[in-house]
Amino acid sequence: MPQLRPLRASLIIIVLMALVLTACGSDDNEPEATQAPPASVTLVTVIPQISDVGYYGAVSQGYFDDENLQASIQFTNSPLEQGESDVLAAVLAGNGDFGMVGADRILQARQRGQQVVAIASVYQRDPTAVLALKNKNITHPEDLLGKRVLVWTYETIFRLFASVVGLDMSDITLVTPPEGSVAAGSTLFVTGQVDAMIVNGTEAVVQFSSAGIDVDTLYFNEYGVANYPNVLFTTEAMLRDHPDVVQRFVNAFVRGMQYAVRNPVETSTWFLENYGDQLLVQQRDVQDELMQAIIPLIAPPDTQPGVMNAETWQFIHDEMVKAGLLAEPLDLSQAYTRRFVDAYYK
Repeated sequence: MPQLRPLRASLIIIVLMALVLTACGSDDNEPEATQAPPASVTLVTVIPQISDVGYYGAVSQGYFDDENLQASIQFTNSPLEQGESDVLAAVLAGNGDFGMVGADRILQARQRGQQVVAIASVYQRDPTAVLALKNKNITHPEDLLGKRVLVWTYETIFRLFASVVGLDMSDITLVTPPEGSVAAGSTLFVTGQVDAMIVNGTEAVVQFSSAGIDVDTLYFNEYGVANYPNVLFTTEAMLRDHPDVVQRFVNAFVRGMQYAVRNPVETSTWFLENYGDQLLVQQRDVQDELMQAIIPLIAPPDTQPGVMNAETWQFIHDEMVKAGLLAEPLDLSQAYTRRFVDAYYK
């Protein structure tokens, strides 16, 4: 054991450590390496995207190793409108242990009797938005009436948004991109064949701005729509049979988010070095800007990365029931759990 320092020196060191931690704004628990038995786990998501920073941050910094987990990521590479359905199917079939989908998909899956459970959220603020070219003059929700709107994976949340702001969906024509193609859908948008599209507004604004295209954006959260667009989930069986593995995965995943928030440039650089060859050229050029843009969504003031609150889940559930997006009310206590994220922060 090292010898104890004089009391005065110890106090100085403690004060300096506190100042450093305060200046960094870090809430990373940085747990000691676990002695738990090794396990292999797989996260399933649609495509490589920087928003899955919890995984990328954890892998790049060895946080899964600290938890004695061998982690891998699997992409469905599905057409966008069916991507999250494929993620759910893969995890339910046992082809992955964890997945990333929207909270609305979790509730709809529960309605179908599929036993999936959300265990953490990446975004604390929903970036989903209506995006329109400036010349379309869509600056208020009511401007969408009589218009053609392109939808990708966000149709449910768009319908929820329409219900909240009082839009009649029968006065809006929904258009799906040919074969779910990003390129084909983007062509419909930029050539004016559709009037607007429903997208991740933060990502889209960064990409269109870099291309010199001016757009108007109606963010759903600015109209009272609370949502978790990308939650980490697993199955009831996984929670029952391997709660220790779930806890260790959440520990590493949340630490990965905390690292990414504190080190956005390093995170986007690592992501590009490892997955850049799977991105479009125009996507590769904006990853640094995109990483900076999503930090306020992951860690807005007075929250901690990964957390979920009951009020948001209740809002999503109640508004989906009201809009007819759920046939009947669900037992929300079965749809998500905070136990693992709460245990991490404790």
